[in-house]
Amino acid sequence: MPIGKQVAGELTGTMTDGSAADVAGLTIDYVSLDPAVATVSADGVITGVTDDTARIAAITQLPDHRLLHTRTSVAVADPDRPKFPCVADSYVRDGTYAGQNFGGHGGMIVKYVPTPDSGFTRRAFLAFTPSAQTRPISRVLLHFYGRVADNNGTETDLVVRLAGGGFEERQLTWQNQPALADRVGGLHLDSTAGWHAVDLTAGLTELITRGAAVNLAIVQEPATGQGLATDLSSRESANAPYLEVQLG
Repeated sequence: MPIGKQVAGELTGTMTDGSAADVAGLTIDYVSLDPAVATVSADGVITGVTDDTARIAAITQLPDHRLLHTRTSVAVADPDRPKFPCVADSYVRDGTYAGQNFGGHGGMIVKYVPTPDSGFTRRAFLAFTPSAQTRPISRVLLHFYGRVADNNGTETDLVVRLAGGGFEERQLTWQNQPALADRVGGLHLDSTAGWHAVDLTAGLTELITRGAAVNLAIVQEPATGQGLATDLSSRESANAPYLEVQLG
């Protein structure tokens, strides 16, 4: 539901035999477990407050004093800032791991080692399917959760490039990875785990405007020497990456 809009909740019940329960005569108490995201009135009208997901609970007491309760989740979205979740992601690794697939893991690793086929260079790939936008796009941000996780240092730079084609999450390997295309953004990262945002406006506006698939690669490209291992949360984790589009 959009921020600021109201939706009347509808409560239904089902008996153990599968038939519909009569809830018309019951007194229902509605509670929002996340009032900063969405509130709910005494009669079950839900109001979106901010961009996130809220849990709404309904509680009632039967004549025999038994308590019944249920809960549902309500997604609140900002119509001026649509978000598009990552629909596929994985990482690839060179050397003896070149034929191995890492799709479905809870995380991804990025690192650059100058020695060819060392088995330590890794690249992350992410895919998104944004819907076409008719309003002007003012900004595009890639949000991801990650940190540097390397005994040799605490800070490194990540580079975001367009991937030169799509990929299958459970089939992607170093051997069949898409080619790296234009650089569209970059970010300096340290060892503190947290959310990060990369501005990809210049490189992605045209693609998102027409609703084209967005395939990205996150790599390291140090001017000299090798990079540092960087852990990124994947879409299978609690901190899945996503694209945020800010509309003018």
